[in-house]
Amino acid sequence: KQFCDRVIADDAVLKLRLAAMHTPFFLAVGFRKPHLPFRFPAPFLALVEGDVAAHPTLSPTVPPIAHHDAVPQPHIYTPVANATAHEWRRHYRAAIAWVDSQIGRVLHELEARGLAPTTLVALHSD
Repeated sequence: KQFCDRVIADDAVLKLRLAAMHTPFFLAVGFRKPHLPFRFPAPFLALVEGDVAAHPTLSPTVPPIAHHDAVPQPHIYTPVANATAHEWRRHYRAAIAWVDSQIGRVLHELEARGLAPTTLVALHSD
């Protein structure tokens, strides 16, 4: 099964190989994770062990628009069982580990091409 962030990283690596021949260059790479749905290769879930903080309810002071389609439950203010919240957090952290590995692939390519010392890398997350 192909994961979109792997395809995005593959494309970025290919473009870096081409950029090595033409400097200066600009490359924007937009990964999709850790947004829902939390999809990642199975081994990444095993990386997230132990206790994960649980926040079973969302504060009613948070406007609903801030979490539109952002929680896997029908109503965002409905209490969630601690075990369920724990699993959601594990999957979220696994998705972060997954995208981190893909960012690492791109950064490794910068190093391999000798571009790292003269390249500015900026990471941004929403």
